[in-house]
Amino acid sequence: MIIAISTWDGNVSPVLDVARELLVIECNPKSERTRQIILLTELDICRRTDMIRALELDTLICGALSRPLELLLTAAGIKLLTHTCGPVDEVLGAYFDGSLSEGAFRMPGCCGHRRNRRGHCRNRGAGFKPESGN
Repeated sequence: MIIAISTWDGNVSPVLDVARELLVIECNPKSERTRQIILLTELDICRRTDMIRALELDTLICGALSRPLELLLTAAGIKLLTHTCGPVDEVLGAYFDGSLSEGAFRMPGCCGHRRNRRGHCRNRGAGFKPESGN
């Protein structure tokens, strides 16, 4: 399995669209085997998507991202774990132990759902029901 985390200064990058690095980790279901930093040189979202797709990722952990980039990555078959924040090593540990969905790793002010044009959550009141992350 290959996962990636968008990074900035040792933390999850707040916005994937302008992130400069991906930490790419080849792993077993519960532990890391290898890691490497990939520089994201493309800012055009179609080229950026092609670059990310070429990494053959299973899962991408990131902060916020634009709707067009989200749609392109999802269409490429990449599972997205979005609105994530925190130190990369802590986020990675939480991913492996299944606790990534805990509030400590959610971006401030984020309820875990896409917002509509007025900034309100689409699933307001439904509660955040995250996936296990594994």
